[in-house]
Amino acid sequence: MVESVSTTATNVLKRRPQLAVAGDGTVYAVWDENLEAGAGTNSTNNGYQLLFRKRDPGTGAWSAAQVIPATDRTRWPAGTAPYVNDWAPRIALDAGGNLHVAYAARYRPAGTTNDQVGLYYTVGKNPSSGTPTWTSATTALRVDSDTIRHYNPDDIRLHVDADPGNGYDYVGYVLWTGNNSSATNVSRVGYANGTHTTALIDATPKVNPGTAGSATPVQGGPVAINRIDASTLELVYASKNTSPGGKNFYAARLALSGASATWNVPDDIVGNFTGTGLDDCSNSGCLGAGSTRDATVTWLATGWDQTSPTVVRRVQVTRYDGGTVTTSTPEYIEHTGLYTRTPTVVYDAANDKVIVLYVTCTVSSNACASSSKDLWYRTYSAGAWSAAVSLGTMAGDQSEITAVPRNGTLYVAWTDQATTSQYAVKFGAISNP
Repeated sequence: MVESVSTTATNVLKRRPQLAVAGDGTVYAVWDENLEAGAGTNSTNNGYQLLFRKRDPGTGAWSAAQVIPATDRTRWPAGTAPYVNDWAPRIALDAGGNLHVAYAARYRPAGTTNDQVGLYYTVGKNPSSGTPTWTSATTALRVDSDTIRHYNPDDIRLHVDADPGNGYDYVGYVLWTGNNSSATNVSRVGYANGTHTTALIDATPKVNPGTAGSATPVQGGPVAINRIDASTLELVYASKNTSPGGKNFYAARLALSGASATWNVPDDIVGNFTGTGLDDCSNSGCLGAGSTRDATVTWLATGWDQTSPTVVRRVQVTRYDGGTVTTSTPEYIEHTGLYTRTPTVVYDAANDKVIVLYVTCTVSSNACASSSKDLWYRTYSAGAWSAAVSLGTMAGDQSEITAVPRNGTLYVAWTDQATTSQYAVKFGAISNP
């Protein structure tokens, strides 16, 4: 089953869809769309806003699209480029049913010539109504600061949990890249349900502590936040290494505790290999990376770009736990004659399966953006991989896939481009993949 969440016949771009699924099967979708760029302009960089829709689990009907009041647009000039952009959302539900959204905002303050990127946070109360009330309608909470600013719009990952002792109902953990030498940071946002307000728990973000061999924070970007147990989160992130385009992948533990929460040292190396294009992984030229946690181990799926002795582009899968890579030889997902990239990996607890979703393309690198692509998934269960299953084709310059397993169903969203002027956010549900 494939549905369109949002389609337009004009050159209004729709990108970076995200899903959250409640226990009763209600689906929440958030994506960014350049509404202010104007019909027919097809601007890739200006005028993005965040949109929200809800899908009823009984009827399958989607609520009317709602613009999330993410940014006070009166602070910056409107009508002339560059517009304000609210984009690159990440979303999560808390146990009370509130929808948390961390996102980037790009703007150019009046009287200046330099664009800035900020990291912001909002919570929607009662999203099941289809018209949630947003904390950002009063004040959009800024997570970064003028001292340590958000560096790359797409470099955001979000996890929400019960507050372990900071005086709030829930805490959002935001993993992001700052302009502090491109270090990976974590910030905590408290949400009070009764007053429907948010506040920063950490006035200064917690910077990753480097490695066993160096206290210098590791450069790179966030990959995932995994729940290890009742009191521990795992922060998975990437770094640059000395090889051209090379990447290291790290995992660090963060205690779910009060104000004393810190990253562990040393960081555990998950993988070390060469590749290109990890940054801005919503782009089709990006190789991408994703991580999840099953009942016992962490899974890391990464786009892998081998250029010597032969050119091979495929998805590398590594299993890891507590400093040990549990696969003696990395496993690979590849399609003969195709370029395989942009993996998303999730754990389906109901079926005890790990699911890797990815994209194949007939051409390499950024040229993939203008060509047709195919969506696939494979599952790992009982010690064996399934055959590749096709989810259909996708077009356009985006290849990021979002997936949420819930109660034995896999919910998936992606962007598509039916014609040169028609863009769409697509949604699919797969029973017992």
